[in-house]
Amino acid sequence: MQTYQTKGRNQILEFFRKSEGQFSADQVASALPEVGKSTVYRLLPRMAEEGLLQKISVDKKRLYSYFSENCHHHLHAECTSCGSLIHLDEKTSHQIESGLEKIGLHIDERSVLPCLCKECQDKK
Repeated sequence: MQTYQTKGRNQILEFFRKSEGQFSADQVASALPEVGKSTVYRLLPRMAEEGLLQKISVDKKRLYSYFSENCHHHLHAECTSCGSLIHLDEKTSHQIESGLEKIGLHIDERSVLPCLCKECQDKK
C-alpha cells in the first residue's frame, strides 16, 4: 500500500511526537478538529501497521501512542488495570528476549507485555 504524506497525516504524527501517553481516536480527533474524525479513524490503524504508532488495547478500548526511534532498543509493558505504558530498560528487555529465545520464541520490539504497574499493585 502506498503511503501519502498528507497534511492530515503529518498533523497526526506531529500531535503524537509532541504528546506523551496513549490516546483514543476520539481524543486525537478532538485535539485536531481540522483533520476530520473519519481521517483520524482511517489513518491511526494504518500508521500503527507502518510502525509509526503503537496500538494498545485497554478495557476493550483501542489506544495509540508514538513509537519513537528510542523505542526500538527496548520493550514495553502495559498495565492491564490503568493502561499506562512502561518503557523497560535495555538490560531488562535483553533479559526477557534472551529468556524467550532459550525456549525458541522471538519477541518483536513493538510487542507490549501485559503487567500490573506498581501503583495498581499498591492499590490492591
